[in-house]
Amino acid sequence: MEALLLRFGHGGKMDVFKSQLKSRTRGKDGTLPELAQAIQRLERQAYPEAPLSVREVLEKDYFVDEIVDTEVRWKIL
Repeated sequence: MEALLLRFGHGGKMDVFKSQLKSRTRGKDGTLPELAQAIQRLERQAYPEAPLSVREVLEKDYFVDEIVDTEVRWKIL
């Protein structure tokens, strides 16, 4: 049962999603909405049982970390 849960459940994949979330970057031609959507998707997969308030804070933090323009960063914060 444990092997099946690791293979088909979210337990083993959560670490993969967390590493993808941390390494997610905005491409040259990537837009801010695309970046936000990708971060939201990965965050929901990495932290499926986290409360919504915690997930929103994580999403914002990961999003702000990827923005290079300091003016835009301060406006978001």
